[in-house]
Amino acid sequence: MAELLSAFAQAQTNAKGAKTNGYPNAARMQRTIKVARDTYTTTGAEANNDTIKLGVFLPAGSVVNVENCKLRFGASGTFSASVTLQRVRAGVATSLSAALATTSAAVGTFAAAAITPPTESQAGDFLQLLITPFTSATAGKVIAAEIQFDAPLT
Repeated sequence: MAELLSAFAQAQTNAKGAKTNGYPNAARMQRTIKVARDTYTTTGAEANNDTIKLGVFLPAGSVVNVENCKLRFGASGTFSASVTLQRVRAGVATSLSAALATTSAAVGTFAAAAITPPTESQAGDFLQLLITPFTSATAGKVIAAEIQFDAPLT
């Protein structure tokens, strides 16, 4: 049976074989999982292609764990649309998730937009929720975003 090595295990094997003084630094692989929570209350004036800016809260080098991000819906009012989680870097929005239908959900969990390696955040990156397609909204619906990300050890 063959022994298959991850990229880090291969780097350790290569360092050992080269008889270097130290193994590759594992600190880059070790991360702290954090959750940021923010809320938005609908006004009833929302429309197709509006965005809800969640703000700049990701430390540089963080990675959003899209499949562990949730939207919770509560209070009075209605909100019927699909929402996509996006990262905005230098004015360019990139979808991190597939559209999450919110029609009758109390809690919705995002799914990744594509099977690609996650990219680390940079200083100034922010997250937003893109509303499309939009059906309807009335004032008073609270949308609570829970964004899970892992950050470099400090």
